[in-house]
Amino acid sequence: MAEMIPDRMPTGASAGEKRVFQLLQKLPDHVIVYYEPVVSQRYPDFVVVMPETGLLIIEVKGWYPKHIVAASMQDVSIDADGTKEMHRHPVRQAREYQFALMDLARKHSQTATLLHADGNHEGRFIFPFGHLAILSNCNRKQLSEKGLDEVFGGPRVLAKDELAELELLDLRALQDRLKQAFDPWWPISPLHEEQISVLRAVLHPEVIVSRAHADDKGAEPSLRILDLRQERNAGSIGDKHRIIYGVAGSGKTVILIARAKMVSADPQRRCLILCYNKALAEYFQSVFANVENVECMNFHAFGGTLGVHFNRTEEEEDYGLRLLEKLSYIPARYDAVFIDEAQDFARSWFHCAKAALKEPDDGDLLIVGDGTQMLYKRRRFSWKDAGIAAQGRTINRRFDLDRNYRNTRQILQIASAFANAAEGGAPEESLQSLIPDAAAATRQGPMPTIHFTPSVDQEISLVAEKVSGLIKAGLKPRDVAILYRANTKRWVYELARQLAEQVPIYWPQGNHQAYAHPSGVRLTTMHSAKGLQWSAVIVARADMMPFSMDDNEDPDANLLLEKGLMYVAMTRAETHLMFTASRRNGFATQIEALLTRT
Repeated sequence: MAEMIPDRMPTGASAGEKRVFQLLQKLPDHVIVYYEPVVSQRYPDFVVVMPETGLLIIEVKGWYPKHIVAASMQDVSIDADGTKEMHRHPVRQAREYQFALMDLARKHSQTATLLHADGNHEGRFIFPFGHLAILSNCNRKQLSEKGLDEVFGGPRVLAKDELAELELLDLRALQDRLKQAFDPWWPISPLHEEQISVLRAVLHPEVIVSRAHADDKGAEPSLRILDLRQERNAGSIGDKHRIIYGVAGSGKTVILIARAKMVSADPQRRCLILCYNKALAEYFQSVFANVENVECMNFHAFGGTLGVHFNRTEEEEDYGLRLLEKLSYIPARYDAVFIDEAQDFARSWFHCAKAALKEPDDGDLLIVGDGTQMLYKRRRFSWKDAGIAAQGRTINRRFDLDRNYRNTRQILQIASAFANAAEGGAPEESLQSLIPDAAAATRQGPMPTIHFTPSVDQEISLVAEKVSGLIKAGLKPRDVAILYRANTKRWVYELARQLAEQVPIYWPQGNHQAYAHPSGVRLTTMHSAKGLQWSAVIVARADMMPFSMDDNEDPDANLLLEKGLMYVAMTRAETHLMFTASRRNGFATQIEALLTRT
Protein backbone atom coordinates (compact mmCIF):
# COMPACT_ATOMS: atom_id res chain seq x y z
CA MET A 1 0.00 0.00 0.00
CA ALA A 2 1.30 3.46 -0.89
CA GLU A 3 2.56 5.74 1.89
CA MET A 4 -0.32 8.14 2.53
CA ILE A 5 0.46 11.50 4.15
CA PRO A 6 -1.47 12.03 6.30
CA ASP A 7 -2.40 8.41 7.02
CA ARG A 8 -6.12 9.15 7.01
CA MET A 9 -8.36 11.72 5.36
CA PRO A 10 -9.58 14.64 7.48
CA THR A 11 -13.29 14.76 8.30
CA GLY A 12 -13.71 17.81 6.04
CA ALA A 13 -12.52 16.00 2.90
CA SER A 14 -15.13 15.54 0.18
CA ALA A 15 -16.58 12.14 -0.69
CA GLY A 16 -14.78 12.29 -4.03
CA GLU A 17 -11.42 13.01 -2.39
CA LYS A 18 -11.93 10.12 0.02
CA ARG A 19 -12.73 7.84 -2.90
CA VAL A 20 -9.57 8.86 -4.77
CA PHE A 21 -7.60 8.43 -1.53
CA GLN A 22 -8.78 4.83 -1.33
CA LEU A 23 -7.86 4.23 -4.98
CA LEU A 24 -4.33 5.57 -4.54
CA GLN A 25 -3.78 3.24 -1.59
CA LYS A 26 -3.65 0.40 -4.13
CA LEU A 27 -0.33 1.71 -5.45
CA PRO A 28 2.94 0.04 -4.27
CA ASP A 29 4.34 0.91 -0.85
CA HIS A 30 7.28 2.87 -2.32
CA VAL A 31 4.79 5.38 -3.79
CA ILE A 32 4.19 8.49 -1.63
CA VAL A 33 0.79 10.21 -1.77
CA TYR A 34 0.40 13.72 -0.32
CA TYR A 35 -3.03 15.18 0.37
CA GLU A 36 -3.23 18.98 0.01
CA PRO A 37 0.46 19.92 0.26
CA VAL A 38 1.19 23.65 -0.05
CA VAL A 39 2.43 24.62 -3.53
CA SER A 40 3.06 28.36 -3.94
CA GLN A 41 0.47 29.20 -1.27
CA ARG A 42 -2.14 26.96 -2.94
CA TYR A 43 -3.34 23.43 -2.25
CA PRO A 44 -3.54 20.77 -4.96
CA ASP A 45 -5.71 17.87 -3.85
CA PHE A 46 -3.10 15.14 -4.33
CA VAL A 47 0.56 14.97 -5.31
CA VAL A 48 1.76 11.43 -6.05
CA VAL A 49 5.48 10.64 -6.07
CA MET A 50 5.92 7.44 -8.10
CA PRO A 51 9.65 6.55 -8.14
CA GLU A 52 9.33 4.35 -11.23
CA THR A 53 6.92 6.63 -13.14
CA GLY A 54 7.21 10.31 -12.21
CA LEU A 55 5.30 12.94 -10.26
CA LEU A 56 1.53 13.29 -10.73
CA ILE A 57 -0.78 16.12 -9.59
CA ILE A 58 -4.47 15.23 -9.19
CA GLU A 59 -7.33 17.71 -8.81
CA VAL A 60 -10.74 16.36 -7.70
CA LYS A 61 -14.00 18.24 -8.33
CA GLY A 62 -17.32 17.24 -6.81
CA TRP A 63 -19.49 19.24 -9.23
CA TYR A 64 -22.80 17.73 -10.32
CA PRO A 65 -23.87 18.02 -14.00
CA LYS A 66 -26.77 20.30 -13.16
CA HIS A 67 -24.42 22.78 -11.50
CA ILE A 68 -22.26 23.29 -14.60
CA VAL A 69 -23.69 26.37 -16.35
CA ALA A 70 -20.95 26.85 -18.93
CA ALA A 71 -17.44 25.60 -19.51
CA SER A 72 -14.40 26.21 -21.70
CA MET A 73 -10.85 24.90 -21.69
CA GLN A 74 -9.98 27.83 -19.40
CA ASP A 75 -12.87 28.29 -16.97
CA VAL A 76 -16.02 26.60 -15.65
CA SER A 77 -19.12 28.47 -14.43
CA ILE A 78 -20.84 26.77 -11.48
CA ASP A 79 -24.27 27.57 -10.01
CA ALA A 80 -24.86 25.32 -6.99
CA ASP A 81 -27.13 27.48 -4.80
CA GLY A 82 -28.34 30.31 -7.00
CA THR A 83 -24.98 32.09 -6.94
CA LYS A 84 -22.75 31.74 -9.96
CA GLU A 85 -19.04 31.17 -9.38
CA MET A 86 -16.26 31.06 -11.94
CA HIS A 87 -13.61 28.36 -11.47
CA ARG A 88 -10.49 27.46 -13.38
CA HIS A 89 -10.88 24.39 -15.54
CA PRO A 90 -9.58 21.56 -13.29
CA VAL A 91 -7.05 20.43 -15.91
CA ARG A 92 -5.76 24.00 -16.17
CA GLN A 93 -5.67 24.21 -12.38
CA ALA A 94 -3.71 20.94 -12.07
CA ARG A 95 -1.34 22.05 -14.83
CA GLU A 96 -0.66 25.35 -13.00
CA TYR A 97 0.10 23.40 -9.83
CA GLN A 98 2.48 21.25 -11.88
CA PHE A 99 4.38 24.27 -13.24
CA ALA A 100 4.51 25.88 -9.78
CA LEU A 101 5.92 22.66 -8.35
CA MET A 102 8.51 22.45 -11.13
CA ASP A 103 9.56 26.03 -10.36
CA LEU A 104 9.91 25.24 -6.65
CA ALA A 105 11.98 22.17 -7.44
CA ARG A 106 14.30 24.17 -9.72
CA LYS A 107 14.88 26.76 -6.98
CA HIS A 108 15.81 24.15 -4.36
CA SER A 109 19.45 24.19 -3.25
CA GLN A 110 19.84 20.54 -4.25
CA THR A 111 17.87 20.58 -7.48
CA ALA A 112 20.92 19.25 -9.37
CA THR A 113 20.08 15.72 -8.25
CA LEU A 114 16.72 16.01 -10.09
CA LEU A 115 18.12 17.29 -13.41
CA HIS A 116 20.14 15.88 -16.30
CA ALA A 117 23.74 17.01 -15.87
CA ASP A 118 24.72 16.88 -19.55
CA GLY A 119 23.70 15.72 -23.02
CA ASN A 120 20.72 16.80 -25.11
CA HIS A 121 18.51 17.06 -22.01
CA GLU A 122 20.94 19.01 -19.83
CA GLY A 123 19.09 21.05 -17.22
CA ARG A 124 15.79 19.19 -17.70
CA PHE A 125 14.12 17.00 -15.11
CA ILE A 126 15.17 13.34 -15.21
CA PHE A 127 11.57 12.25 -14.61
CA PRO A 128 8.23 13.32 -16.15
CA PHE A 129 5.49 15.39 -14.53
CA GLY A 130 1.81 14.74 -15.15
CA HIS A 131 -1.55 16.17 -14.13
CA LEU A 132 -5.03 14.71 -13.91
CA ALA A 133 -8.56 16.02 -13.18
CA ILE A 134 -11.28 13.80 -11.70
CA LEU A 135 -14.99 14.74 -11.80
CA SER A 136 -16.27 12.50 -9.03
CA ASN A 137 -20.01 13.27 -9.50
CA CYS A 138 -20.32 13.49 -13.32
CA ASN A 139 -20.34 10.38 -15.47
CA ARG A 140 -19.25 10.42 -19.11
CA LYS A 141 -22.82 10.18 -20.51
CA GLN A 142 -23.98 13.18 -18.48
CA LEU A 143 -21.08 15.27 -19.74
CA SER A 144 -21.87 14.25 -23.32
CA GLU A 145 -25.54 15.19 -22.93
CA LYS A 146 -24.45 18.69 -21.85
CA GLY A 147 -22.15 19.00 -24.86
CA LEU A 148 -19.02 18.92 -22.70
CA ASP A 149 -17.20 15.98 -24.35
CA GLU A 150 -14.51 18.18 -25.82
CA VAL A 151 -14.11 20.41 -22.76
CA PHE A 152 -13.74 17.45 -20.40
CA GLY A 153 -12.29 14.92 -22.83
CA GLY A 154 -8.86 13.35 -23.25
CA PRO A 155 -6.68 11.20 -21.02
CA ARG A 156 -6.25 13.95 -18.41
CA VAL A 157 -9.89 13.86 -17.26
CA LEU A 158 -11.66 11.01 -15.49
CA ALA A 159 -15.44 11.02 -15.07
CA LYS A 160 -17.29 9.25 -12.25
CA ASP A 161 -17.89 6.02 -14.18
CA GLU A 162 -14.29 5.96 -15.42
CA LEU A 163 -13.12 6.33 -11.84
CA ALA A 164 -15.26 3.32 -10.95
CA GLU A 165 -13.57 1.33 -13.73
CA LEU A 166 -10.15 2.24 -12.32
CA GLU A 167 -11.18 0.87 -8.94
CA LEU A 168 -11.64 -2.56 -10.56
CA LEU A 169 -8.28 -2.64 -12.35
CA ASP A 170 -5.30 -4.64 -11.17
CA LEU A 171 -2.15 -2.78 -10.14
CA ARG A 172 -0.40 -2.92 -13.52
CA ALA A 173 -3.48 -1.70 -15.42
CA LEU A 174 -3.99 1.11 -12.89
CA GLN A 175 -0.39 2.26 -13.30
CA ASP A 176 -0.71 2.12 -17.11
CA ARG A 177 -3.81 4.32 -16.97
CA LEU A 178 -2.14 6.88 -14.73
CA LYS A 179 0.79 7.09 -17.16
CA GLN A 180 -1.64 8.49 -19.74
CA ALA A 181 -1.85 11.67 -17.64
CA PHE A 182 1.82 12.35 -18.49
CA ASP A 183 2.59 14.11 -21.76
CA PRO A 184 5.10 12.99 -22.59
CA TRP A 185 5.90 9.97 -20.48
CA TRP A 186 9.17 8.10 -20.92
CA PRO A 187 10.76 5.16 -19.09
CA ILE A 188 13.03 6.28 -16.24
CA SER A 189 15.49 4.75 -13.84
CA PRO A 190 13.71 4.53 -10.46
CA LEU A 191 14.31 7.61 -8.34
CA HIS A 192 16.77 6.88 -5.54
CA GLU A 193 16.47 7.84 -1.88
CA GLU A 194 18.33 11.16 -2.18
CA GLN A 195 16.15 12.32 -5.09
CA ILE A 196 12.97 11.37 -3.25
CA SER A 197 14.23 13.23 -0.16
CA VAL A 198 14.68 16.41 -2.23
CA LEU A 199 11.16 16.07 -3.65
CA ARG A 200 9.75 15.57 -0.17
CA ALA A 201 11.65 18.66 1.03
CA VAL A 202 10.17 20.66 -1.87
CA LEU A 203 6.62 19.49 -1.14
CA HIS A 204 6.88 19.75 2.66
CA PRO A 205 9.84 21.93 3.74
CA GLU A 206 8.94 21.17 7.35
CA VAL A 207 10.29 17.60 6.94
CA ILE A 208 13.83 19.03 6.90
CA VAL A 209 15.23 18.45 10.37
CA SER A 210 18.62 19.91 9.47
CA ARG A 211 21.10 20.13 6.67
CA ALA A 212 24.03 17.88 7.44
CA HIS A 213 27.51 19.38 7.31
CA ALA A 214 29.35 19.39 4.00
CA ASP A 215 31.92 16.63 3.74
CA ASP A 216 35.65 17.29 3.85
CA LYS A 217 35.79 17.81 0.08
CA GLY A 218 33.40 20.74 0.30
CA ALA A 219 30.50 18.94 -1.40
CA GLU A 220 26.97 20.24 -1.09
CA PRO A 221 25.65 19.22 2.36
CA SER A 222 23.00 16.53 2.32
CA LEU A 223 19.52 16.84 3.80
CA ARG A 224 18.58 15.23 7.08
CA ILE A 225 14.82 14.79 6.89
CA LEU A 226 12.06 12.99 8.71
CA ASP A 227 11.40 9.44 7.73
CA LEU A 228 7.97 8.85 6.23
CA ARG A 229 6.60 7.40 9.47
CA GLN A 230 7.57 10.53 11.39
CA GLU A 231 6.27 12.83 8.66
CA ARG A 232 2.92 11.06 8.64
CA ASN A 233 2.68 11.10 12.44
CA ALA A 234 3.58 14.79 12.72
CA GLY A 235 0.74 15.64 10.37
CA SER A 236 -1.72 13.62 12.45
CA ILE A 237 -1.23 15.47 15.75
CA GLY A 238 -4.24 17.55 16.64
CA ASP A 239 -4.30 21.06 18.05
CA LYS A 240 -4.95 22.26 21.63
CA HIS A 241 -3.21 20.40 24.48
CA ARG A 242 -1.41 17.22 23.37
CA ILE A 243 0.95 14.89 25.25
CA ILE A 244 3.33 12.49 23.51
CA TYR A 245 5.05 9.67 25.38
CA GLY A 246 7.86 7.71 23.81
CA VAL A 247 10.88 5.62 24.69
CA ALA A 248 14.38 6.97 24.12
CA GLY A 249 15.18 6.98 20.42
CA SER A 250 11.57 6.66 19.25
CA GLY A 251 11.56 10.00 17.40
CA LYS A 252 9.68 12.17 19.93
CA THR A 253 11.91 15.19 19.43
CA VAL A 254 11.88 14.83 15.65
CA ILE A 255 8.07 14.75 15.65
CA LEU A 256 8.01 17.84 17.87
CA ILE A 257 10.29 19.63 15.38
CA ALA A 258 8.10 18.60 12.46
CA ARG A 259 4.95 19.75 14.22
CA ALA A 260 6.56 23.09 15.11
CA LYS A 261 7.56 23.58 11.47
CA MET A 262 4.03 22.81 10.31
CA VAL A 263 2.49 25.29 12.75
CA SER A 264 5.10 27.99 12.07
CA ALA A 265 4.54 27.72 8.31
CA ASP A 266 1.94 30.42 8.98
CA PRO A 267 4.16 33.48 9.55
CA GLN A 268 1.42 35.10 11.64
CA ARG A 269 1.71 32.41 14.32
CA ARG A 270 4.38 32.89 16.99
CA CYS A 271 5.81 29.69 18.43
CA LEU A 272 7.92 28.91 21.49
CA ILE A 273 9.98 25.74 22.03
CA LEU A 274 11.03 25.05 25.63
CA CYS A 275 13.31 22.41 27.14
CA TYR A 276 15.45 22.05 30.26
CA ASN A 277 19.07 21.86 29.19
CA LYS A 278 21.06 24.45 27.24
CA ALA A 279 22.61 22.02 24.75
CA LEU A 280 19.21 20.83 23.54
CA ALA A 281 18.02 24.45 23.30
CA GLU A 282 21.07 25.22 21.13
CA TYR A 283 20.16 22.33 18.87
CA PHE A 284 16.62 23.64 18.45
CA GLN A 285 18.03 27.11 17.73
CA SER A 286 20.17 25.66 14.93
CA VAL A 287 17.18 23.86 13.42
CA PHE A 288 15.01 27.01 13.45
CA ALA A 289 17.81 29.50 12.77
CA ASN A 290 16.05 30.87 9.68
CA VAL A 291 12.48 30.78 11.05
CA GLU A 292 11.68 34.20 12.47
CA ASN A 293 8.45 33.28 14.23
CA VAL A 294 9.94 30.42 16.32
CA GLU A 295 11.85 31.07 19.55
CA CYS A 296 13.84 28.25 21.18
CA MET A 297 15.26 28.38 24.70
CA ASN A 298 15.66 26.45 27.91
CA PHE A 299 13.14 27.29 30.61
CA HIS A 300 15.51 29.38 32.76
CA ALA A 301 16.48 31.46 29.73
CA PHE A 302 12.77 31.98 28.98
CA GLY A 303 12.28 33.35 32.48
CA GLY A 304 15.34 35.54 32.03
CA THR A 305 13.84 37.18 28.95
CA LEU A 306 11.01 38.34 31.21
CA GLY A 307 13.34 39.61 33.92
CA VAL A 308 12.84 36.64 36.25
CA HIS A 309 16.24 35.08 36.92
CA PHE A 310 16.82 31.73 38.61
CA ASN A 311 18.42 31.66 42.02
CA ARG A 312 20.30 28.36 42.42
CA THR A 313 19.34 28.22 46.10
CA GLU A 314 15.60 28.12 45.36
CA GLU A 315 13.38 25.21 44.42
CA GLU A 316 12.51 24.84 40.73
CA GLU A 317 8.83 24.86 41.69
CA ASP A 318 9.22 28.20 43.47
CA TYR A 319 11.05 29.67 40.49
CA GLY A 320 8.13 28.68 38.28
CA LEU A 321 5.69 30.35 40.68
CA ARG A 322 7.70 33.61 40.57
CA LEU A 323 7.69 33.51 36.77
CA LEU A 324 3.97 32.72 36.72
CA GLU A 325 3.26 35.81 38.78
CA LYS A 326 5.18 37.92 36.25
CA LEU A 327 3.31 36.30 33.36
CA SER A 328 -0.02 37.13 35.00
CA TYR A 329 0.32 40.81 34.06
CA ILE A 330 2.28 40.49 30.79
CA PRO A 331 0.29 40.08 27.54
CA ALA A 332 0.62 36.52 26.23
CA ARG A 333 2.80 36.36 23.12
CA TYR A 334 2.54 32.88 21.63
CA ASP A 335 0.06 30.98 19.48
CA ALA A 336 1.80 27.64 20.15
CA VAL A 337 4.18 26.27 22.78
CA PHE A 338 6.17 23.05 22.41
CA ILE A 339 7.84 21.37 25.41
CA ASP A 340 10.52 18.71 24.98
CA GLU A 341 11.91 16.52 27.80
CA ALA A 342 8.84 17.34 29.89
CA GLN A 343 9.96 14.93 32.64
CA ASP A 344 12.52 17.57 33.70
CA PHE A 345 9.85 20.26 34.27
CA ALA A 346 8.39 21.22 37.64
CA ARG A 347 4.60 21.41 37.95
CA SER A 348 4.49 25.23 37.96
CA TRP A 349 6.47 25.37 34.72
CA PHE A 350 3.55 23.92 32.77
CA HIS A 351 1.31 26.65 34.19
CA CYS A 352 3.86 29.16 32.89
CA ALA A 353 3.80 27.56 29.43
CA LYS A 354 0.01 27.86 29.38
CA ALA A 355 0.16 31.47 30.56
CA ALA A 356 2.47 32.27 27.63
CA LEU A 357 -0.26 31.19 25.19
CA LYS A 358 -2.69 33.74 23.80
CA GLU A 359 -5.39 31.09 24.32
CA PRO A 360 -4.26 29.07 27.37
CA ASP A 361 -6.97 26.42 27.19
CA ASP A 362 -7.44 26.19 23.42
CA GLY A 363 -4.01 27.16 22.05
CA ASP A 364 -1.54 24.61 20.72
CA LEU A 365 0.46 23.13 23.59
CA LEU A 366 2.47 20.02 22.68
CA ILE A 367 4.25 18.21 25.53
CA VAL A 368 6.80 15.46 24.83
CA GLY A 369 8.36 13.32 27.54
CA ASP A 370 9.46 10.01 29.04
CA GLY A 371 9.60 9.49 32.81
CA THR A 372 12.30 6.87 32.32
CA GLN A 373 14.73 9.68 31.45
CA MET A 374 14.01 11.81 34.53
CA LEU A 375 17.31 13.25 35.79
CA TYR A 376 16.23 15.69 38.49
CA LYS A 377 14.31 15.48 41.75
CA ARG A 378 10.73 16.55 41.08
CA ARG A 379 7.63 16.27 43.22
CA ARG A 380 5.05 14.04 41.56
CA PHE A 381 1.96 15.77 40.19
CA SER A 382 -0.98 15.03 37.95
CA TRP A 383 -1.56 16.65 34.57
CA LYS A 384 -4.73 18.15 36.02
CA ASP A 385 -2.71 19.79 38.80
CA ALA A 386 -0.37 21.18 36.13
CA GLY A 387 -3.32 22.75 34.31
CA ILE A 388 -3.01 20.42 31.31
CA ALA A 389 -6.15 19.05 29.63
CA ALA A 390 -4.81 15.55 28.92
CA GLN A 391 -8.08 13.60 28.72
CA GLY A 392 -8.24 11.96 25.30
CA ARG A 393 -5.13 13.83 24.14
CA THR A 394 -2.22 11.47 24.88
CA ILE A 395 -0.30 9.73 22.12
CA ASN A 396 1.95 6.67 22.26
CA ARG A 397 1.33 3.38 20.50
CA ARG A 398 -0.53 4.84 17.52
CA PHE A 399 2.74 6.51 16.53
CA ASP A 400 4.93 3.47 17.31
CA LEU A 401 6.62 5.52 20.02
CA ASP A 402 7.07 2.41 22.14
CA ARG A 403 9.75 1.34 19.64
CA ASN A 404 13.34 2.57 19.60
CA TYR A 405 14.63 3.60 16.17
CA ARG A 406 17.93 5.16 17.27
CA ASN A 407 19.88 2.47 19.11
CA THR A 408 20.94 -1.02 18.12
CA ARG A 409 19.50 -4.05 19.85
CA GLN A 410 22.88 -4.67 21.49
CA ILE A 411 22.94 -1.19 23.07
CA LEU A 412 19.37 -1.50 24.31
CA GLN A 413 20.06 -4.87 25.93
CA ILE A 414 22.51 -3.13 28.26
CA ALA A 415 20.72 0.21 28.61
CA SER A 416 17.36 -1.36 29.54
CA ALA A 417 18.87 -2.61 32.81
CA PHE A 418 19.25 1.02 33.89
CA ALA A 419 15.80 2.23 32.82
CA ASN A 420 13.57 3.14 35.74
CA ALA A 421 9.85 2.47 35.53
CA ALA A 422 8.43 5.10 37.86
CA GLU A 423 5.09 4.35 39.45
CA GLY A 424 2.23 6.31 37.96
CA GLY A 425 -1.41 6.32 37.02
CA ALA A 426 -3.00 6.32 33.61
CA PRO A 427 -1.26 8.17 30.75
CA GLU A 428 -3.94 10.86 30.88
CA GLU A 429 -3.39 11.41 34.61
CA SER A 430 0.38 11.64 35.10
CA LEU A 431 3.75 11.39 33.39
CA GLN A 432 4.54 7.89 32.13
CA SER A 433 7.78 5.90 32.09
CA LEU A 434 8.38 3.67 29.09
CA ILE A 435 11.04 0.95 28.92
CA PRO A 436 12.11 -0.03 25.40
CA ASP A 437 11.92 -3.63 24.27
CA ALA A 438 15.40 -4.51 23.02
CA ALA A 439 13.98 -7.38 20.98
CA ALA A 440 11.88 -4.90 18.97
CA ALA A 441 14.87 -2.71 18.02
CA THR A 442 15.03 -2.10 14.29
CA ARG A 443 18.84 -2.18 14.01
CA GLN A 444 21.73 -4.51 14.87
CA GLY A 445 25.32 -3.52 15.66
CA PRO A 446 28.45 -4.39 17.60
CA MET A 447 28.23 -5.24 21.27
CA PRO A 448 29.14 -2.44 23.68
CA THR A 449 32.51 -2.84 25.38
CA ILE A 450 34.05 -1.84 28.71
CA HIS A 451 37.76 -1.21 29.25
CA PHE A 452 39.53 -1.05 32.63
CA THR A 453 42.88 0.63 33.26
CA PRO A 454 45.12 0.68 36.36
CA SER A 455 44.83 4.47 36.81
CA VAL A 456 42.83 7.53 35.80
CA ASP A 457 45.79 8.87 33.82
CA GLN A 458 45.97 5.68 31.79
CA GLU A 459 42.21 5.77 31.31
CA ILE A 460 42.46 9.30 29.88
CA SER A 461 45.08 8.14 27.40
CA LEU A 462 42.92 5.13 26.50
CA VAL A 463 39.91 7.34 25.76
CA ALA A 464 42.02 9.52 23.46
CA GLU A 465 43.32 6.38 21.74
CA LYS A 466 39.80 4.98 21.24
CA VAL A 467 38.59 8.26 19.75
CA SER A 468 41.50 8.24 17.31
CA GLY A 469 40.62 4.66 16.35
CA LEU A 470 36.97 5.51 15.66
CA ILE A 471 37.94 8.37 13.38
CA LYS A 472 40.53 6.25 11.56
CA ALA A 473 37.74 3.70 11.03
CA GLY A 474 35.75 6.30 9.07
CA LEU A 475 33.68 8.32 11.56
CA LYS A 476 33.76 12.11 11.41
CA PRO A 477 34.81 13.91 14.62
CA ARG A 478 31.27 15.30 14.97
CA ASP A 479 29.93 11.71 15.00
CA VAL A 480 31.73 10.92 18.28
CA ALA A 481 30.89 12.01 21.84
CA ILE A 482 32.60 11.45 25.18
CA LEU A 483 30.21 11.73 28.11
CA TYR A 484 31.18 12.08 31.75
CA ARG A 485 29.38 12.41 35.08
CA ALA A 486 31.50 15.06 36.83
CA ASN A 487 34.85 16.84 36.47
CA THR A 488 36.10 16.10 39.99
CA LYS A 489 39.77 16.98 40.47
CA ARG A 490 39.55 18.56 37.02
CA TRP A 491 40.56 15.37 35.19
CA VAL A 492 38.57 16.37 32.08
CA TYR A 493 41.03 19.20 31.40
CA GLU A 494 43.78 16.65 30.82
CA LEU A 495 41.49 14.59 28.60
CA ALA A 496 40.59 17.69 26.55
CA ARG A 497 44.27 18.58 26.18
CA GLN A 498 45.20 15.12 24.89
CA LEU A 499 42.21 14.98 22.54
CA ALA A 500 42.93 18.42 21.10
CA GLU A 501 46.40 17.25 20.10
CA GLN A 502 44.81 14.66 17.79
CA VAL A 503 41.38 15.86 16.69
CA PRO A 504 39.18 18.98 16.78
CA ILE A 505 36.95 18.92 19.86
CA TYR A 506 33.92 20.79 21.14
CA TRP A 507 33.81 21.07 24.94
CA PRO A 508 31.10 23.59 25.95
CA GLN A 509 32.22 23.53 29.58
CA GLY A 510 35.88 24.14 28.67
CA ASN A 511 35.56 27.86 27.93
CA HIS A 512 38.65 27.86 25.71
CA GLN A 513 38.98 28.66 22.02
CA ALA A 514 40.97 25.47 21.41
CA TYR A 515 37.91 23.46 22.47
CA ALA A 516 35.30 25.34 20.41
CA HIS A 517 35.15 23.44 17.12
CA PRO A 518 31.39 22.96 16.47
CA SER A 519 32.10 19.99 14.17
CA GLY A 520 34.60 18.42 16.56
CA VAL A 521 34.36 15.46 18.92
CA ARG A 522 31.79 16.42 21.56
CA LEU A 523 33.08 16.29 25.14
CA THR A 524 30.25 17.02 27.55
CA THR A 525 28.43 16.06 30.72
CA MET A 526 25.76 13.38 30.67
CA HIS A 527 23.14 15.93 31.66
CA SER A 528 23.99 18.16 28.69
CA ALA A 529 23.74 15.21 26.30
CA LYS A 530 19.99 14.87 26.93
CA GLY A 531 18.04 14.95 23.66
CA LEU A 532 21.15 14.58 21.46
CA GLN A 533 22.71 11.59 19.71
CA TRP A 534 25.93 10.46 18.02
CA SER A 535 27.10 7.46 16.01
CA ALA A 536 29.61 6.55 18.73
CA VAL A 537 29.57 7.35 22.45
CA ILE A 538 32.29 6.73 25.03
CA VAL A 539 31.11 6.88 28.64
CA ALA A 540 34.30 7.83 30.48
CA ARG A 541 34.94 7.01 34.14
CA ALA A 542 31.85 4.84 34.45
CA ASP A 543 33.11 3.81 37.92
CA MET A 544 32.23 7.29 39.26
CA MET A 545 28.56 6.30 39.24
CA PRO A 546 26.38 6.28 41.23
CA PHE A 547 27.69 9.73 42.09
CA SER A 548 26.78 11.67 45.22
CA MET A 549 27.49 15.28 46.15
CA ASP A 550 25.21 15.55 49.20
CA ASP A 551 25.65 13.50 52.37
CA ASN A 552 22.06 14.30 53.38
CA GLU A 553 20.34 13.03 50.25
CA ASP A 554 18.09 9.99 50.10
CA PRO A 555 20.39 7.21 48.80
CA ASP A 556 17.55 5.25 47.18
CA ALA A 557 16.21 8.31 45.37
CA ASN A 558 19.73 9.27 44.29
CA LEU A 559 20.38 5.77 42.94
CA LEU A 560 17.26 5.98 40.77
CA LEU A 561 18.35 9.34 39.35
CA GLU A 562 21.88 8.05 38.70
CA LYS A 563 20.53 4.98 36.92
CA GLY A 564 18.33 7.22 34.79
CA LEU A 565 21.34 9.37 33.95
CA MET A 566 23.37 6.34 32.86
CA TYR A 567 20.40 5.18 30.78
CA VAL A 568 20.27 8.55 29.03
CA ALA A 569 24.04 8.43 28.39
CA MET A 570 23.85 4.94 26.88
CA THR A 571 20.92 5.75 24.62
CA ARG A 572 22.77 8.69 23.04
CA ALA A 573 24.77 6.13 21.04
CA GLU A 574 23.34 5.11 17.68
CA THR A 575 25.76 2.25 16.86
CA HIS A 576 28.95 2.20 18.94
CA LEU A 577 28.93 2.31 22.76
CA MET A 578 32.05 2.04 24.91
CA PHE A 579 32.74 2.42 28.64
CA THR A 580 36.03 3.10 30.40
CA ALA A 581 36.90 2.86 34.10
CA SER A 582 39.93 2.64 36.39
CA ARG A 583 38.15 0.80 39.24
CA ARG A 584 35.84 -2.20 39.36
CA ASN A 585 33.03 -0.71 41.42
CA GLY A 586 29.64 0.99 41.11
CA PHE A 587 27.95 0.91 37.71
CA ALA A 588 31.18 -0.20 36.02
CA THR A 589 30.94 -3.57 37.77
CA GLN A 590 27.26 -3.92 36.87
CA ILE A 591 27.95 -3.08 33.21
CA GLU A 592 30.81 -5.58 33.09
CA ALA A 593 28.52 -8.29 34.45
CA LEU A 594 25.81 -7.46 31.91
CA LEU A 595 28.28 -7.61 29.03
CA THR A 596 29.67 -10.92 30.28
CA ARG A 597 26.21 -12.49 30.40
CA THR A 598 25.07 -11.12 27.00
